[in-house]
Amino acid sequence: MAIATRDLAVGYEFPSRVKTITLERANVYADLHLSTAEMRFMVHPKSIYNDDAFAKRHGLPGPVVAGMTYATLVSAMLVDLFGEGYVNVVKLHTKFIKLVRPGDALTLRAIVTDKAKEGSAVRFNLEVRCENQRGEPVLVGTASALVP
Repeated sequence: MAIATRDLAVGYEFPSRVKTITLERANVYADLHLSTAEMRFMVHPKSIYNDDAFAKRHGLPGPVVAGMTYATLVSAMLVDLFGEGYVNVVKLHTKFIKLVRPGDALTLRAIVTDKAKEGSAVRFNLEVRCENQRGEPVLVGTASALVP
């Protein structure tokens, strides 16, 4: 059930959520890649996402989390907040700005930046962001959703 209502004010910040990115969660995206040539999912045994030595050879401190892993967390939060108003009229634009490592605890945030009447509904524009456990932004972006 969605929690967003038409009377939310500009500046309203939804309650934040904290999600820890486990290695298992990260590997859901890291180990499965779509092969366009074969049109099937293939498991890649070594990558910057799941192999320490491989990641270090490519200048990283160790395995990193694929950006889509935590972008999906933002999307899931918006579905919880707006329900069908987000699912049916989705607009999400993100920028990945810092590496995320397995074990990082990410705080997900959404703040209302604008609202406007759209037909019989109200469109909410939002600032979205993820911050790591040190308070550093790792993803920033915008989203919008309708509330009937």
